[in-house]
Amino acid sequence: MLDVEQPNPKTLTVNGHTVEFQQRIKTLIPLTDRVLVHLVTADFEFGDKLVGQNLMAYGPNGKLIWRVENHGATLRARREDTVTQPDGTGHRRVPQSISDVGFYIEDGIISAALPAFELTIDPRNGKIVKIESRR
Repeated sequence: MLDVEQPNPKTLTVNGHTVEFQQRIKTLIPLTDRVLVHLVTADFEFGDKLVGQNLMAYGPNGKLIWRVENHGATLRARREDTVTQPDGTGHRRVPQSISDVGFYIEDGIISAALPAFELTIDPRNGKIVKIESRR
């Protein structure tokens, strides 16, 4: 079993090994041999290509095992697509280049929901193994 802690919104500790992120952690899911980390999409810089790859797995030594592969879903940002800064000081445009991956785990399978389709992700390596249309 892993000893997983989140001492602050941007820090993960796995078995005493610290991992710092530029974005806030939205969700941590400890598994037997790794912890899944889902980062807050709105914290990415505008146009950052890693927005849609905001799901990662870290091992017991705090090292990155995988980052979900690029699913290629893009969204066009509108002028009204803004978010409040994490410190509450105002608004900025949301990262628009690639859509966020929201995920859930059921029976050891990772599924990720996007506006137009659902992905099945291999928990061993972060590869997308299935894409299904939601329309």
